[in-house]
Amino acid sequence: FGTRSLKHIYVDGANKNFCSKDGILYNKEKTELIWCPQQYFGPLNIDRSVRNISYSIGNAMIDSICVADGNKHYTIKDDILYDKKLTTLVACPKLKYGVIEIPMGIKNIKSCAFKNCLALKTVIIPDSVLYIGSKAFFGCSALENVKLPNAKTIIGHHCFERCTALPEITIPPYVHFEEGGSPLEISLFGTFASCTRLFKITFLEGREEIDGDCADECIFYNCTAIHTVYFPKSLKTLSIHCWGESISKVLVPIGEKKRFLQMLDREEESIRKRFRDQITKETESYLRTIQKYKDCIREVNQ
Repeated sequence: FGTRSLKHIYVDGANKNFCSKDGILYNKEKTELIWCPQQYFGPLNIDRSVRNISYSIGNAMIDSICVADGNKHYTIKDDILYDKKLTTLVACPKLKYGVIEIPMGIKNIKSCAFKNCLALKTVIIPDSVLYIGSKAFFGCSALENVKLPNAKTIIGHHCFERCTALPEITIPPYVHFEEGGSPLEISLFGTFASCTRLFKITFLEGREEIDGDCADECIFYNCTAIHTVYFPKSLKTLSIHCWGESISKVLVPIGEKKRFLQMLDREEESIRKRFRDQITKETESYLRTIQKYKDCIREVNQ
C-alpha cells in the first residue's frame, strides 16, 4: 500500500479477513486500523472498537480526527490523537496551526505524526519524550521554532526535513539522531535536510562528540544557509565536513580557540591520510570547509 496515488481502499463484503470504512482498511473485526491511504483526504473517525493503529496515519491528508465515545485505547486532546494513557502522540490533523505544546508525560511521537502540517509555527516538545519517529515533522514549511527535549531522546531519520522556515535550532547534549552513533554523537539520515532557511546551529554544553559524514542523507544535507555554529566547551571530537562551505561564524567559549583549532587539524590530517591516493572533488571540498572553519573561529561568551 506504499503507493502515493492511492486514495481509497475497498474490500468485498465476503472477505473473511479485512473490511473497509470510508476508504480505510481494517481487520474484519474492526479492532485494528491497518492502513489509511496517503491521498485520503477528509476526517478520520475512530470507532469504539478500534484497539490498535498498525501503521502511521500521518501520511494521509486528515483534516480532523474524532474518537467515538467508549473507545478504551485512544483519545483526543486539543484536536490531536493520543493513546488513552497519554504516553504516545499518534497523529495531528493537517489543518492544525499556530503553537503546539505537547503535554508532559508523552514518551513517543509516532512517525509522520505532524507530516505536512503546513500551518504550524511553534512546537514545544517536553523532556518526557524519548522517541520522535521518522518524518514526524517532515514538510512543516511554516515551522519557525522548535524546542527539543533536554533528555536522552532518539530522533528518527528525516524528522525535520523540508522545514523551510526554520531559522535556527538548539541541540541539547544527549539527543541522539537515529541510524548509528552513540548517544553523544551526531549521525546521518537527513534529520534537518533541506531546511533551506536554517542559518544557526547551537550545540549545548554536555555534548562530547560531533561526528559528520558527507553522505547524501547527512543530518544537515542541503542546508545551504548555515552561517553560524556554536560548539560547547565539553566537545572532545569534532567532524564538520557534512555542513558544506556556507559557514561564516564558528563560535567557541572563551579560551577554547586553540583547542578547537587542534581538533580541526586532526580532522584535516585524518582526511588527508584516508584519501592519500585519491584526492577527489569531494575530498577537496572537505578540506576547504575545514579551512573555512579555522578561518572563522572566534571566542564568545555563551
